[in-house]
Amino acid sequence: MTHLYHALTESERLALRWSLWTACGLTLLASIPFYRMRPRDPAANPDMPGSPWDQIRELAEVDWGLQLKLVLPAMLIGLGAGLIIPFLNLYFRDRFGLGPAAIGVLFAVMQGSMVLGNLFGPAVSRRLGLVRGVVATQLASVPFMVALALSHSFPVVVASFLLRGGLMNMNQPLTTHFAMEVVPEREHAITNSLLSLSWFVAWSISADIGGALIERRGYTEPLLLAALLYVLASILYGVFFHRVPEIRMPRSEVEIPEA
Repeated sequence: MTHLYHALTESERLALRWSLWTACGLTLLASIPFYRMRPRDPAANPDMPGSPWDQIRELAEVDWGLQLKLVLPAMLIGLGAGLIIPFLNLYFRDRFGLGPAAIGVLFAVMQGSMVLGNLFGPAVSRRLGLVRGVVATQLASVPFMVALALSHSFPVVVASFLLRGGLMNMNQPLTTHFAMEVVPEREHAITNSLLSLSWFVAWSISADIGGALIERRGYTEPLLLAALLYVLASILYGVFFHRVPEIRMPRSEVEIPEA
């Protein structure tokens, strides 16, 4: 988009500003279909709490051990992602001298690989199951992060960048689906909130650390540390849930074995 706006102005700053305004407009357009959605009648779902007191009582009945098992790997992934993902545009600028237009094209192609990853997620789930699918795709992305850290070959780095994005986005719907399957329906909201909270809190902490590391020591160490965190998250996910039966059954029949 910035590259297109350069046809109208020679100012790089102005082209970037127009791109941001355009993104704001597109985001506002997305609110229209959400506004037109109508909530389901709460009375139609007796499992959903109604009053604040009911919600407090439901919190006391939540399986917090299971919630912790779901949240901890997500937090480690957020820590790893925050170390390097916000700075990948600077990585390509500093290591390979790319300008904003070239970086924009590269990130656009990467978004396409992430879409493909999302589309192939269900196929991975059918073949490997949700737990093994999450672990396999996360671990498969690690060598590409190592390549980003160590390689100075532009074709290798670009291929690694695209494949890492596709693989990590492939497990996103799998982890969400798995979490929604193993908790009761009445706990869906709190589980989703905890997963989002853990991710963004971890990201905000590690982004500060990652920026300081990059400024002082370059991109290699944050990338390798992020890869290590991805490995740890994958190991924990497998340890926590490897005994869970493959989820090909109604939600009410899914049980978490005792550790």
